[in-house]
Amino acid sequence: MNKYKLDLHIHSILSSDGGIDKKDLEYIFENKILDYIAITDHNEVEFAQSMQEYFPGRIIVGEEIKTSQGEIIGLYLKEKINKGMTIAQTLKAIKSQGGLSYIPHPYSERRHGIGPLLLDVFHDMVDFIESYNGRAILGISNKKAIEFVAQKKLVHATNSDAHSKRGIGKVYNLISAAPTKETLVSLLESAEHITGRAPLAEYLSPTLNRLSKRFK
Repeated sequence: MNKYKLDLHIHSILSSDGGIDKKDLEYIFENKILDYIAITDHNEVEFAQSMQEYFPGRIIVGEEIKTSQGEIIGLYLKEKINKGMTIAQTLKAIKSQGGLSYIPHPYSERRHGIGPLLLDVFHDMVDFIESYNGRAILGISNKKAIEFVAQKKLVHATNSDAHSKRGIGKVYNLISAAPTKETLVSLLESAEHITGRAPLAEYLSPTLNRLSKRFK
């Protein structure tokens, strides 16, 4: 049976702290580092939409949306969802586009995770939870998320949250078929979840990317 590598959380040059561009995506696909990618820029979808056209069938249009209560990711979006709404309003907006939703790095307050109290409220209103985030340096927040999804028996995903090419390929979901909006959740249910640690340079990428853009 064929297996495909899927990462549902990366940041392109359109994110203020992202650095992945079209050449990086070409390299990733040509070298079979990943087979499918969701581009989930901060409060933007334009780059993801353009890359979906350039790499047909390979790119999922996503957005990491900063709500008034923490971050939520929408997938298979048709247009940008405005930041600043409540979690409930944001989930409604994702659903209105026919998209899927998930909660990224729920226990990482430093990166605007929604936290344990809101996770307990909203976990059954999303399609899945990010149980492992490749940018969790100490791993404490990942451990809590893994324990939560196991306790609640929730569908979950392991993603890189890469902000540069260096962070790609260490964390992903190994699935049995090409993902679609209709099949993604069931594919994640039976996926093998690959976890690893990004190189040190990847952890510095958001800061370096911001500085690079500021002084260009």
